[in-house]
Amino acid sequence: MVNRAGSITKIVARAADCVDHDDSGTIETSLGASDVLPWGQDECVVWNTPLRFASRPAAWTSGTPVIDRDGCTAHVDPEVWTSAPDALGNATVYLLRGADGTIVASTTLPGVDGGFGIYGGAVD
Repeated sequence: MVNRAGSITKIVARAADCVDHDDSGTIETSLGASDVLPWGQDECVVWNTPLRFASRPAAWTSGTPVIDRDGCTAHVDPEVWTSAPDALGNATVYLLRGADGTIVASTTLPGVDGGFGIYGGAVD
């Protein structure tokens, strides 16, 4: 999830993928609009990476294909692309590690902001 406050956040949907950060033996997570945990307490929020400016699009890569011993293909280590405009009319494009949100690479694209940033993303 990207937001205009200047960050990108990975939230997982399956409880099996959540992280028991406090080692309580149970996953604490928000269950709906009437049950929203305070920031930092939801264990299905896996990571949050602050960015210098408001982030807009997000597009996940398919990761690296790996064939298991049964001949089935799985994809591991996906990464995510996002971008953010700056006050000077430029956009910075970021590539983040999907597992932990670490910025792997970034580049600034001068003069492509148009006032709103880059509003779409696709990865092939």
